[in-house]
Amino acid sequence: TIALRMSTASEWLEKDYELVLPMIENRELAEVWVKGGDKLEELDEVDQQRIFFFERRAIMLWHHMYQLRTQGRLPDSSWKEQTWIMQNIGRRQAIRGAWDLYKGGYDLQFQQLIEEQFLIGDNQ
Repeated sequence: TIALRMSTASEWLEKDYELVLPMIENRELAEVWVKGGDKLEELDEVDQQRIFFFERRAIMLWHHMYQLRTQGRLPDSSWKEQTWIMQNIGRRQAIRGAWDLYKGGYDLQFQQLIEEQFLIGDNQ
């Protein structure tokens, strides 16, 4: 069990790094991401779609972590960090737009979890 959890923790770090790396390496993408926070309407249609695809990667990572959690492979501390990220990133206009586009592809329990985390974030 310990080895499995260590492997899961390493996998999570790798996936998180892969998600953030493009913004670190590409200023243009970072600028689009920043505008996607609360100035989504300032982005043209192409950049809005780009940021929705980028945010979809975060949603997919959250879903992966959710699955690991339901399998008992993700420790409480990692899950707490994940929900904190959902709550805080969930305030962004772009993640909300991406969620509206892609949530139908996920099971109802995961949809409810994300909606709850977004609501918690809104109320903080």
